Amino acid sequence: MNDDEKKFLQSMLGKRSRTEVKRLFALVRAHSDRALLAASQARTTKAKRAPDRLLRDVQRALRPVMAPAREKAEMLVDHMAKGRRRKTSTAPKGLSDALRQLRAAHSEAQIAAGAHSLAARLAQRYGDRDSVV
Repeated sequence: MNDDEKKFLQSMLGKRSRTEVKRLFALVRAHSDRALLAASQARTTKAKRAPDRLLRDVQRALRPVMAPAREKAEMLVDHMAKGRRRKTSTAPKGLSDALRQLRAAHSEAQIAAGAHSLAARLAQRYGDRDSVV
């Protein structure tokens, strides 16, 4: 083994203990390159989360409202709280945070219907203007 190979091996193994290095060498001897690469890459890939259909539906329903997402979220939470006569303790930071709060007390169908009714109520109230809000 030449000096460059020794330096490379020392840099790759870092401060691993002797038992860890022995286990690594045993794995390398026991498995093929293909299996080792597949196992090492499986750990680094991040699992994709499923898209939140309710979030997309609420965003679509509230798209005509000309306000930041934080204000839309506050309006939606307030609109949904009027039916229950109870307000939430914290203001939502965005639509996803608002949905997280609302899912504790409402079903997804109720939240979607609430978003559509909020958009309809705002359109009725401010319908003669160019934008909804």
